[in-house]
Amino acid sequence: MLDIDDFKVINDTFGHVAGDKVIMFIANILRSTLRDGDKVFRYGGEEFVIILNRITPEVCLEVTNRILKLIRSNQLIYKGHPLSVTISIGATQYTNGDTPESIITRADKALYKSKINGKDQMNSEMATNGN
Repeated sequence: MLDIDDFKVINDTFGHVAGDKVIMFIANILRSTLRDGDKVFRYGGEEFVIILNRITPEVCLEVTNRILKLIRSNQLIYKGHPLSVTISIGATQYTNGDTPESIITRADKALYKSKINGKDQMNSEMATNGN
C-alpha cells in the first residue's frame, strides 16, 4: 500500500488540479517501474495498492526502494512551481488463508509505521498465526 505524503498540503497550496497531476505523476512512475504481471490499483484518494506477483521479500524491498527513489528524485513542475513529492509504503506478504481485508489491514498497519517514522520510507508487517 502506497500513500502520497502530505497530499492535503499540495491540494490546499496549489489546488486540486495540482493534486490530480501528482496522482498521475505517481501512476506513470509505477507503470514504468513495475512488471507487466504486477497490478496497481488506486485505493482511496491518494493511496495505491500494488500487487507484486511471485516475488521474495528481498525483491519486494528492492522494488519499493526503487519506487521511493524514483519518486523522490523526479520533480514535478506545476504552473512554474516545483512540487517535491514523496510517498510512504506499507508492505505485507500473502499467507494461506488471507482475505483481501486481512492483507489490506496488515499493509495499512505497515503504512502507518512508515508515516509515524518520518514518511518517505517502506515498512512491512507480516502475518502471525496464519494471517
